Amino acid sequence: MERNKRVLIVDDKQDLLKVIEDLLELFGYDVCVAKDGYEALDIMKEKQVSAVVSDIYMPEMDGFCLMTEIKDRFPGTPVILMTGLGAEDARKLALSKGADGFIAKPFRIKELTDILDALL
Repeated sequence: MERNKRVLIVDDKQDLLKVIEDLLELFGYDVCVAKDGYEALDIMKEKQVSAVVSDIYMPEMDGFCLMTEIKDRFPGTPVILMTGLGAEDARKLALSKGADGFIAKPFRIKELTDILDALL
């Protein structure tokens, strides 16, 4: 894969955002981050994004609502949902609602890059 694709990471945990951002950049991805779904949608209005990786459980707008908005406004943009809470049930729900991928926290960065490589 040509790893200059822009990936948007969305999570309300700032420390996790920074870690994922730094690691994906080491793997050659162009990364932008958002602390919530509203900020993510604002970024997507301004910048072309190749894929979105979003936490499911966030205040204001959860990952499912964000995914629905992305699918409506930016069709064709893959959405990968992630969580550490009730991961197996969340995986089934995420995929049934149309997520393009799912990853359970904590994860190895290679797991995420494998999913991104397959989608992009």
